[in-house]
Amino acid sequence: MEKVIGRHYAKPAVVKTTGWESHWDTISVGVCPVLPNAKGGPKLGAAIVRVSGPNTEEGVAEINRIAELVAKKLDDDAYMGPKKLSTDSYYVGNL
Repeated sequence: MEKVIGRHYAKPAVVKTTGWESHWDTISVGVCPVLPNAKGGPKLGAAIVRVSGPNTEEGVAEINRIAELVAKKLDDDAYMGPKKLSTDSYYVGNL
């Protein structure tokens, strides 16, 4: 995904295996609007939707897939789901 002003973006999740993050069972990413900064470049606003899931390779792939779908729906003004999504939530099947 590319940061384009006026659209939504989710920084891709990665498995946390080292450092203090490694003890977490789950990770999450926020789907944020891309806003203009003071110089006209892109910056991320506050997360509108947070997608969480297990801290595994499969979990991260699913988080990234769902976050991309949510970003596309937000761009189209078609997202009507919850602000917090989990990879195993019922709503994911309706995306």
